[in-house]
Amino acid sequence: MTLELALVVPALIFMVVFISGAAAIVGARSDVDDAAWEAARAASLTRSATAAELAARSAVDQRLAGERWSCAGQRVDVDVSRFNPGGSVAVTVTCGLSLADAGLFLPGATRLHARAVEPLDLYKAFQ
Repeated sequence: MTLELALVVPALIFMVVFISGAAAIVGARSDVDDAAWEAARAASLTRSATAAELAARSAVDQRLAGERWSCAGQRVDVDVSRFNPGGSVAVTVTCGLSLADAGLFLPGATRLHARAVEPLDLYKAFQ
């Protein structure tokens, strides 16, 4: 009985740690996706391409500031090439997530990517 228990308990502990780490990675991926959508929405509410870029970067910083994991090498790309009435603005957020931060207790990192596109109002006055 003790031999069986000695073999089963480490496997169960490993499974619990792996599942919690995988859940943390999925949660971080969801946070980055939310940050991209919030940034695209904030950018779409502005009146100029310059203000759209500033609003998008600010929205990403605010959204990811309170997370328990750190975003290493955060990159925010704002595509304002179609920033005109009836056009759209796109935001791509790239973030590095350490596997240790995710609770996997492993070396290394993974890159998280999210892209969001928001349409611009057809009747809005742009500068």
